Amino acid sequence: MSNSRPTGSSNPEIQPAISRDKRAGPLGLKAEFLSSTLGLAPTSGDNVGHESAGGPWPMSHVVVINGPAGVGKTTVSRFLVQGNSGRINIAGDALRHFAPEDVRNSLGPGSTYPAGAALAAAYLAMGAAQVLFDYVFDDAEKLDLFCSGLPLETPVFVFTLWAPIDRVIDREASRVGRERMGHAVVRTYEAIERNLHTLGRVVSNTEAPERTAQTIMEAIANPANLWPRPAPENWMIA
Repeated sequence: MSNSRPTGSSNPEIQPAISRDKRAGPLGLKAEFLSSTLGLAPTSGDNVGHESAGGPWPMSHVVVINGPAGVGKTTVSRFLVQGNSGRINIAGDALRHFAPEDVRNSLGPGSTYPAGAALAAAYLAMGAAQVLFDYVFDDAEKLDLFCSGLPLETPVFVFTLWAPIDRVIDREASRVGRERMGHAVVRTYEAIERNLHTLGRVVSNTEAPERTAQTIMEAIANPANLWPRPAPENWMIA
């Protein structure tokens, strides 16, 4: 069963979503469902929402910060959680360091996705209002794999940060205390670029990271930006 993915024009700061009336998943798509289940009035504006400890969304939720290495995911994530109680920031790269390469090989490819989801679910169970997961997802299947490890009722928002390749290469090369990725930066960038229209909301990160973080917070206020969770029978189990 196919699921609608956020798509949009090629160059705005934040791209508009396509119609989601056919999205599967626990939250559904239609405004009537959102209204009856979550108590939200239908809205077409990006700035309409409810404030909570986790931001402008009225219940605990997960925010995925996606993008190629060097695009600024870690910096933007820090601004998103800065000065806000109840928000958790999980860096997927940090999770990878828990498992040496030989262990990752035995676990199979993509083990960080279910591991990250399990940790996010644990924080949600402890009462976290918002959990950010900062990692690289180069296709929608990996996002669905991550989501399959979250509680069924958890709302998920996906934002893919984007910038010109030259800027991404320069940023990646200047990261302090991080292993250089070399040609893998370009390969990852190109893989994400091929699937960009299926990777949630695309947000330009070419200016101040504070502005990018603010754009994301405003977008979370709009239920149209919810990631289309696949039905349980279609989930990939790792």
